[in-house]
Amino acid sequence: MKLKKKARILGLVPFLLVLLAWPFVPETIPAHYGADGAVTRWGSRWELFLMPVFTVAFTELMLWFAKLAKKQEQAGAQNAGGNNEKVVVQTTIWVQVLYDLITAGIIYTGMKGVESLNFEGVPSRMIVAALGLLCVLTGNWMPKLRRNSIAGLRTPSSGKNDAVWKKCQRFGGVTLVLVGVGTIIAAAFAPSAEWAGVVFLILIAVTLPVQILYCRHAARVDETEQNSTKQ
Repeated sequence: MKLKKKARILGLVPFLLVLLAWPFVPETIPAHYGADGAVTRWGSRWELFLMPVFTVAFTELMLWFAKLAKKQEQAGAQNAGGNNEKVVVQTTIWVQVLYDLITAGIIYTGMKGVESLNFEGVPSRMIVAALGLLCVLTGNWMPKLRRNSIAGLRTPSSGKNDAVWKKCQRFGGVTLVLVGVGTIIAAAFAPSAEWAGVVFLILIAVTLPVQILYCRHAARVDETEQNSTKQ
């Protein structure tokens, strides 16, 4: 599958970025920033390899999930020829793009010795905006998912049957797109990247309960319709 090859290549990009920047990175770099954007810990430049290692591990884990989703789909009543696998791999690729941006931001702050993100906030805002874009893209893909136990808006109610599943994925997709749009707007206009991140977390915290409640409602409506049909 070509998408899998692209995913594995993107998973190696952080390693390539670190190796290219290595000669220009000082021995000691900012290793952690506090909520106020100021450096709270300095560390060795070897810590730059943590993100690449994590990205590779994430890639292989998600590709395994994609393979499992395909097997479950083929074993079910419907066989979409690996649609679930494709959606999981596509989502993985966009998450990898986000990780690549984060790696680039970490390398930038290391090379420049940035002591406060409040003054060098552009890279951080770009990462938050990329997170919003990821939500928008994932929201657009969710309605394409067939019923499975790996990906999508999965609750005890959403998996009741195919009809309820489709309704829940459509609703989940729309709400996730709204979260993404709100996050992108926050990344552009919030006082700082940290505040934009807070907006994202609030949107997620509000959206998740709404999604769960909607799935319960959809399942109850479906059950009522089925009972009416039997009568």
